[in-house]
Amino acid sequence: MSTRSERRLRVAGIVCLSAVLVQAGILVAFLVGSLVLSGAQVTAGGDPAWGAVVPFPVFPVPSWLMIGLGVIGLVAGIVWAATARPADAPALTGGVGPAVAGAFASGFFMFAFADDGVPLGAFGIALAIGTVTVVVLFAAAVIHGARADRAAAGDSIEQGAA
Repeated sequence: MSTRSERRLRVAGIVCLSAVLVQAGILVAFLVGSLVLSGAQVTAGGDPAWGAVVPFPVFPVPSWLMIGLGVIGLVAGIVWAATARPADAPALTGGVGPAVAGAFASGFFMFAFADDGVPLGAFGIALAIGTVTVVVLFAAAVIHGARADRAAAGDSIEQGAA
């Protein structure tokens, strides 16, 4: 049975998840703002579906913000993965989904703010950083999950022999 301290999310995990969830939150705020204020126009090449109160973009999302949040999430994710124990595998697994959402947000903005249909640029850097974060958390979840399974199997063998 795991103790309460073993189930706590480590500080690095909280920082990582906070950074990627802020990225996803920025996307949600942008989409809701675009729906309400700019006539549902969410890309530079799109047209408003109805009368826009505010012209596109409702609020510009700076690429440096998404890159900064991505770097914070990546560094914290690496620390979290490196210091995790096998008991942390469920938390690491749960962190993969928010990391995907953060990377998706950067990918969305890469296409939404594309100049003349060329999507890459600074948001592409944020997307690459987010993708690495997803890979780090996924790999750590698989590794620590396998270690936890081996430890549980070893415990059940020892209990059966006793």
